[in-house]
Amino acid sequence: MPNSSAAAAGMPETRFPALGWLLPPLVLCVWFAPYISLVAGCGLIAAVMLLRQQPSRSLSLAAFLILTLISAVPLATKTLEPRMNDKVNYYLEMLQASGYGLTEWLTQFSGADFLSHLLFKLSAMLFGSGNAAFAAFFIVSFSLLALGVYRLTRVYFAVILFLFCCQYNFQGLYGNLLRQGLALSFLVLAAAEQRRAPMLLWIILASLSHFSSYLFLPFLLLPARWRTIGTLPALAAFAACYLGGTLLMPKLLALVGNDFLATRAEAYVSGSFGNNPLRKIQITLLYIAVVEALYQFSRFYFRHRDHPALQSAYAVRLMFLYTSAIFFTTSSFEEVANRYSFNMMIFVLIFIVIICGQLKDAVSRVLLTLLCFSLGVASYLYINLIGVQQFWYGDLQALLTDSLPAVFAKLQISGAL
Repeated sequence: MPNSSAAAAGMPETRFPALGWLLPPLVLCVWFAPYISLVAGCGLIAAVMLLRQQPSRSLSLAAFLILTLISAVPLATKTLEPRMNDKVNYYLEMLQASGYGLTEWLTQFSGADFLSHLLFKLSAMLFGSGNAAFAAFFIVSFSLLALGVYRLTRVYFAVILFLFCCQYNFQGLYGNLLRQGLALSFLVLAAAEQRRAPMLLWIILASLSHFSSYLFLPFLLLPARWRTIGTLPALAAFAACYLGGTLLMPKLLALVGNDFLATRAEAYVSGSFGNNPLRKIQITLLYIAVVEALYQFSRFYFRHRDHPALQSAYAVRLMFLYTSAIFFTTSSFEEVANRYSFNMMIFVLIFIVIICGQLKDAVSRVLLTLLCFSLGVASYLYINLIGVQQFWYGDLQALLTDSLPAVFAKLQISGAL
């Protein structure tokens, strides 16, 4: 009988003996290439979740902690290179506000995005005006995003976070467009709600984080049955939004004459952010094609359409369709529309993973698992090799080669900034 002698001697049996053999090579991998090793480890957790098709708090927590660690450090250590770098503005804001106490700052504050600026102020008060404050801001924002994803789907929580964190879109939102990233986290929480009151709360918090989220307030008026709106009506709505936005939006803005809206729109329209409007439209159309193809597949393939997982997927689909409608409506203001295009990917990923995760045959699940793992790791390698953002002290490619001692040395030598 296996391990009978150990049991007779009163010694505990080894439940997973293979772990003893795996531990040394795992330690070596983390020592010589910590970031890519942790990314691969998180990918393996996501793969296990896909194969098990069962929620696991311990695995979800492990994935969240790993992704928080490997994201917070490089994103927070972004340099103050001024070109296309919002961190410069936020850093200067922290320095300027450091001369005021919280009460004095609250009395003097004016303008939009109060919640984001308050979080900047609190982070700087607690950790100083430096990288630690940016790390704290990220952790709060990312934790809210993770909470929203977890409430939508516990089974595929690790898969969705893993795939999203390996995208350039994630770096742009949570490493540069920090206020909009915080707002997006609240919008994901709103999509996870069934009741109107908490949904309204999350959208209000999103609006207080970034002013662009005010356009999501009408989302509350959409009836629940619109979660299963047909593809053709949705496409017709997009066409109407595009035509209406192109022809009417500039005239409406001029007619209203709202100085705040005009100023905010002009700030984006007059800026040069390297945006390619045609490419954004093409990507949005690709997203729509993928989402709607999977939606039609789900309506045809899955019989139990009232399954909680499908209901969550359809709720996310409606949020994506609404975001796309805003994108087309604001298309006459290219940089404004660009802001809304950033919000789409997380909803697309959630919908794809939930729908594909409903495939129950073993071959489909194994193929999906291999695809998610390889796609996530490959995407992570790609965004770090071609990245133009000045993360990780301006040397993003070093994330793939720095050893653990090198990481510790950079963090200690570089100090606060």
